[in-house]
Amino acid sequence: MNKLMPKHRPKKGRNKKSGFALSVVVITGLIITIATMTLASRSINNLLNSTRQEQKREANKIAENGVTLILKELNDNFSYLLTESCIVENNLTSQQTEEPECAGWKNSDDSEGGVKGTFQKRDEFCPNAKSPSNLIMDKLYTQSPNSKGKYRLISYSFAGDQYQGGWATIKVQGQRLVTQGDKTRIAATAIVQQEVTIAPKYCDLPPFEEKSFGLLAGNVSLNGSSIIDEIEGTEPSQASVNCNNCGSPPDPDLKTKKWKGVQSGNSVIDGERSSNPTPKPTDFAPPQWQWGNKQQWNLTRNSGVLNIGHNTHPKYCHTEAGITPVTHCRMGNIAIAGGKVNVNPGTGEINFYLQGQSVAINTDSFVNTSGKFGQVAFFGQKGGPWGNTPQLFALSGRDKFGPIFLQMPHTNVPLSGDIDIVGAAIVKSWNASGNSDLIIPRDAARVLSNKYEIEFGVREFAAIGINRWNLIQLEK
Repeated sequence: MNKLMPKHRPKKGRNKKSGFALSVVVITGLIITIATMTLASRSINNLLNSTRQEQKREANKIAENGVTLILKELNDNFSYLLTESCIVENNLTSQQTEEPECAGWKNSDDSEGGVKGTFQKRDEFCPNAKSPSNLIMDKLYTQSPNSKGKYRLISYSFAGDQYQGGWATIKVQGQRLVTQGDKTRIAATAIVQQEVTIAPKYCDLPPFEEKSFGLLAGNVSLNGSSIIDEIEGTEPSQASVNCNNCGSPPDPDLKTKKWKGVQSGNSVIDGERSSNPTPKPTDFAPPQWQWGNKQQWNLTRNSGVLNIGHNTHPKYCHTEAGITPVTHCRMGNIAIAGGKVNVNPGTGEINFYLQGQSVAINTDSFVNTSGKFGQVAFFGQKGGPWGNTPQLFALSGRDKFGPIFLQMPHTNVPLSGDIDIVGAAIVKSWNASGNSDLIIPRDAARVLSNKYEIEFGVREFAAIGINRWNLIQLEK
């Protein structure tokens, strides 16, 4: 009998172990793969985010540089536009790669680009100024210095006036550009807003420094008299003199050296001395008034007290009503030898328009009760019924005269005695004898500019300082 051999049966436990190990390997591989992919994805996202953040920072830097460079261009070449607003009209997202278009910085005869300019051409510019104003438009959307993008003007808004300046708010967009193949796109943008002070200045002077003459005349003879600042040490001095016809030019560096033909004895001129042909008195025509039925006032005074104020002499004077009243008096010949004439402008002004041939005033008898420069003025005229002989404005006495402004470019002014004349003068000739000094107030240049619109040079402006700075927008 054959014995049956027992059959070999596979051990179930070993197969189970092998299958479990394989599953662990597969699952582990999947986990590692997923983890690797997740880490790679995170790394890519971090890299992309880092790139975006860097591009945003670069866009912000481009915008900041753009503000600086546009203001520099205005200061250097187009300072006359600093007091004009430029409100850009093509600022839609689809127009971000176009040159800005605004009316305020384009000449009024230019309508290129569909925007008609409103800027009125000026008669005078500083020597370094570029014109026409349209030339600046090419500077308002341009490559940044680091070549990573462009800056673009969004708006420039000015608030103030043409004499005192004011402040301006400028907005500039920085565009971080990326080039892929032959295409360039905007990867990130930022808009920076900055407020700056717009300060008045003259072409060859720093901001806020006034260019002025305490005395401007065709001929000057001071002898021993002086032209001095009311407050000693005023900087810049307001007591400058320009004499058109004084043949011998003064020594510009040595003030102690007398000006030949003009100064002698103890004469002093605190400010600059010049014998330039310009400016000349006739460059500044005095204002005139429409008198209607007002009569000429031939004023003679030998005794008693006369008070001249607002609405006190309606037969000869017209008073403009207002918070600060201004009175205009139509004067003929004036002869004040005695008594007292008190001129009381209060908080306003009193202006005397000379239509007679001669004025003779003893300064002991004439008083400006306000004591402020810019509130009492005498305006002359060229010729009259007597012909073209210059008017005469003669002062004598031993008392203070003023503060007063004399705008009489066709008038001769002889002085005698020991007078202190406080104010400024634009006259045909100034001839002093005795000790008759002209004392210039420290605010003379400002008053002449703001109140009487008298400028002794070409006025421009400068953007200075930073009042406020804001990052107002980061995009993309």
